[in-house]
Amino acid sequence: MKCYCCKANTEQLDLVFENKPVPKAYGCRKCGHVFTGCPDDFNLEDFYCNDYRSENKNAFYEETVREKYEKGILAQLKSEVPDFKPNSILEVGAGIGYLLQRTLKDFNLSPESATTCELNKNHAEDLRRQGFNSIFGDFISVDFKRRFDLFIAIDIIEKSIRSSLK
Repeated sequence: MKCYCCKANTEQLDLVFENKPVPKAYGCRKCGHVFTGCPDDFNLEDFYCNDYRSENKNAFYEETVREKYEKGILAQLKSEVPDFKPNSILEVGAGIGYLLQRTLKDFNLSPESATTCELNKNHAEDLRRQGFNSIFGDFISVDFKRRFDLFIAIDIIEKSIRSSLK
């Protein structure tokens, strides 16, 4: 499989999360990007608008697992760039805002400092009700007309790029 970011060769990784193997995990030998592979018939809108939230039986949706995952992401960011304090955040694929809410709390920011881009219309509307500037659409085709200090796209970029290449 080729890397979605730089098109270099990748190798399959033996990753484990919550004592369960992560299927189809790959790492790029050139740029270091780690991602999960998408099936060839992957449909971006169908997945994020219909299938994504129907998988609530998945262990990831348990609050303790999700909280551990989100805290780990933020701890990694803070360890890599200790003095970093964003004033503006863009999260692509925020879902219903779990990670974004935690990020705002950790950096002591208000919802107005965050923008989301969401393929699921219901999620975009829910995020607006939470006070976020939420855009409904595919982030690849959106002109944001501004820059952001922090860009969050957890498990989104590789799926979006793959779908746009078809």
